[in-house]
Amino acid sequence: TTLSIEMLASRAATATRSLRFATAAAYHTRVRWKTNSSSGAAPGLHQSLVVANFWQRREDLRYAAPPIKAPLDGRPLPKPTSAAATDVTYDFDTNPVLQDCYRSPWGKVRMGRIFEDLDAMAGTIAFEHCQPFSDELHIVTASVDRLTVHERPDINKKMQMRGRVVWTGRSSMVIEMTASEPGSDKVMLQAGFTFVARDRASGKARAINPLVPATPKDLAVFRRHESRLLRRRARRATRTTSEQEVHERASALLVDAMTAAGPPLLPSITMLSETVQENNFVCQPQHRNTSGRIFGGFLIRRAFELAHSTAYCFCHAMPSFVEVDEVLFLSPVEIGNLIHLESCVLYSDSDDSDGKGLMHVEVMAKVMDVEREESAVSNIFHFTFKTTGERPLRTVLPRTLHEARRIAARQIAEREQDEDAVAETAAKQADDTWDPYR
Repeated sequence: TTLSIEMLASRAATATRSLRFATAAAYHTRVRWKTNSSSGAAPGLHQSLVVANFWQRREDLRYAAPPIKAPLDGRPLPKPTSAAATDVTYDFDTNPVLQDCYRSPWGKVRMGRIFEDLDAMAGTIAFEHCQPFSDELHIVTASVDRLTVHERPDINKKMQMRGRVVWTGRSSMVIEMTASEPGSDKVMLQAGFTFVARDRASGKARAINPLVPATPKDLAVFRRHESRLLRRRARRATRTTSEQEVHERASALLVDAMTAAGPPLLPSITMLSETVQENNFVCQPQHRNTSGRIFGGFLIRRAFELAHSTAYCFCHAMPSFVEVDEVLFLSPVEIGNLIHLESCVLYSDSDDSDGKGLMHVEVMAKVMDVEREESAVSNIFHFTFKTTGERPLRTVLPRTLHEARRIAARQIAEREQDEDAVAETAAKQADDTWDPYR
């Protein structure tokens, strides 16, 4: 059964599925953590109101008596889609404190904050789906698949965000997220988060509760995600062919670049290395999540803000965010790590719908060990922005084979994502039970 109890009181209800936020004062009295590491106050106190409440929800689940006891043999428990379905309403129109927390300098919703909330919400849904075994697992974000903004949320109107588990494998799951105005069927934002579960003791993959689709719609969504996974596995099986395609495309790009970049360099052309933006920061304790590591949503926000600045400098006009193409979490980031973010425009093209220029921006996060003069990539982010100006975008060319391969690999990945989208649209249209705004 699906519960729907609002979190409005000064303590978080243990069976909450719907969260609504009132005032900052109520928020600070509401958040009370039963346990915490030696780091002091609850990590949620340093985050947005929404993140704090989701993390509070997770703590309540951890200490509440589970509605279903774990089997003595430790076997996973099948669960329906509705078991961990959650929604949150943003009262931007009536709550000036909440509105101010999410306002950008241009009077719009600050998308970086929304990304943090999405990650926290998806993590809490994954945690709840794995109950009553969650404390025995490390549940970590593996990737974010194509977070698309169909319509920019209005800072002066309510927004409702929904999330649910739509597919599970043996040790992984996909959380589907959407945002819309309450009572509206029009989806403004949608995203998919993939989580994997590891046993806390051994560090190995561990079986999670399988998802049991309860309705024809749930089953149709499950099958579409299953089909997408099979397509990706098929691509990995032909990895040699893919590498050959990347090499051939990269070589062609480099030849074109050497021809076009010969002196003098045309004003309509720029080299990839000329678009690079960088920054460094030390990960502070206030950036930690409930596991004591650096919050993935924080890293997404920092990467997005650097990517936005990169696109702004490149097109000389305010860029409009289109989508997060992909986010990869390759290794955890710890408190005290020195992070180096490097952003660049990989390539530009035009939007078929209105002819406006599109910029495909890559951000790479590295954990730096300055004493040993070593570094390791922890995350890779890909964003797409659209220019709002009339000035034509410059063509980005590689200077080295490595840069050419980065461009080629992203273009091929973009094409494969488009192929997946076409296949899923065809599957939806073939399913008589499909609801496009579900």
